[in-house]
Amino acid sequence: MTTNDEALRPISAEQLSVFLSNLIQGGLTTATMIWGPPGIGKSSVVSQVCAKYGLQLIDLRISQLAPTDLRGLPIPANGEARWLPPEFLPRGPVTPKNKDRRAMPTKNIGVLFLDEFNMASSVMQGIAQQLILDRRVGDYMVPDGWYIWAAGNRREDNAAVSQMSGPLANRFLHLEVAPDYRSFRAYMLDRNAKVLRANELATEKGQPLQPLPFAEEIISFLEDNSELHHKLPKSGEEPAWPSPRSWEVAAKLHNSGLGIGSAVGMQVQDLFDSFLRYRHFLQINGKSIVRMILEGKGATWNPENPEVYFKSESGEKLFKPTRNDVIFSISRSLAVLPRTEEEGVRGAVFIAERFGNEYLSVFLQLFMPLSRTSANLKNATGKMMTIPLLRNVILEIGRSMISRAPQK
Repeated sequence: MTTNDEALRPISAEQLSVFLSNLIQGGLTTATMIWGPPGIGKSSVVSQVCAKYGLQLIDLRISQLAPTDLRGLPIPANGEARWLPPEFLPRGPVTPKNKDRRAMPTKNIGVLFLDEFNMASSVMQGIAQQLILDRRVGDYMVPDGWYIWAAGNRREDNAAVSQMSGPLANRFLHLEVAPDYRSFRAYMLDRNAKVLRANELATEKGQPLQPLPFAEEIISFLEDNSELHHKLPKSGEEPAWPSPRSWEVAAKLHNSGLGIGSAVGMQVQDLFDSFLRYRHFLQINGKSIVRMILEGKGATWNPENPEVYFKSESGEKLFKPTRNDVIFSISRSLAVLPRTEEEGVRGAVFIAERFGNEYLSVFLQLFMPLSRTSANLKNATGKMMTIPLLRNVILEIGRSMISRAPQK
């Protein structure tokens, strides 16, 4: 990683977003290096933070650049050789002591993002070091207010990386991002929530609706197999492997009716196909039982003609599944898939009535933290508190969370 491979304390993608946001809010332009395995969303977080603050983003893969691409080309000027910088570098005002005659005044600021930094040759890293150390290279100077961030993989990620020199490493802030399913779950749910809001407006205007970026089957599968959200391949294994980046592609393939193996690997596709076959038993007339529950079906049990039921191996209609692992999976799916506060409440009531408090606790421990960060669900827990069937379990979980919280 760094020159002596000292271990950094890993952070999640969500924590990375908070850290970078704090740099921007504080106006801290110290160069920052983001380490982590491939495919976990380092570049996506940088892009999201820039969009959040309205900053320009110039994303350079310096491993694909030649020295003249960054330093520029020499041109004659008044008997001297001057360096003509590339057009893709940011322009803007600089401080008087570094003033560049060719700087173009602008109020725009942004992030110069040097991705795949340590995959670049030592020569390219040396040129980039001038940008980081002096905020200039050749005749070019980085404008005031621009941030220089970089990202790279670690040697243990089987990436073809070059060693970073000690002096260069010492000029960076260093952050290590680790795979974190909770961050990826939050990202998937946030992407879906944005599309749902857009679809509400489209419905009012009579416009076509967009599919959800992450189908409910994808989210439910990853809830049951969270270790597969990021799994680096071993030497000799198939080239496609699961990561947040490849799951985003897999979700698009699935929405198009295609297999996901080309994005996340055939072993994962086989598991996903088995999951879909298993989920088939949790459907009634082709519709997901989880979705039916969230939409308010099966609120009451009619043994003669139940609206929502679970099938036994013999085809008998059951009040609840006979296998505890199936109940656990359904409880988690009901926690992560609600689109509105009403759906969240319906899921909780169904679990309490059909599965009991043990699985209601599983549901609430997952649902309550998610609801606090979702505009669509923020009042759901309060509504649940008005239902006697749910109140005591919610209070017990609240007390448990307080007791586990670190004491100041």
